[in-house]
Amino acid sequence: MSAGRLLAARLRAARAVGRCVHGPDSPVRRMVAGAWNARVFSLALALATGTRARITRRGGGRYRVQASLPQGLHGDAQLTVLKVLARAGRYGHHYRPDAQAVWAELT
Repeated sequence: MSAGRLLAARLRAARAVGRCVHGPDSPVRRMVAGAWNARVFSLALALATGTRARITRRGGGRYRVQASLPQGLHGDAQLTVLKVLARAGRYGHHYRPDAQAVWAELT
């Protein structure tokens, strides 16, 4: 299965979780939907950067997704990364002379 088809399948699964049998304000629904959203977001960020994205569970039902940026990421690839990050509630960039990374927080 291609990466694009895999991402589409994950997005469909995430939407299905949003329609689960628990009530709209159920803590179980929010937790499961939040975890799926973080996983789908991490896949999109990994595809955009070409590196592995890491998910960290934070307090208050938030998830942080972080990925390293490869050297020489230019043009369309940079725009793709920015489009993915724009879907998050908060996002940022860490820079060191030897490495760069982007992060996003999801609720």
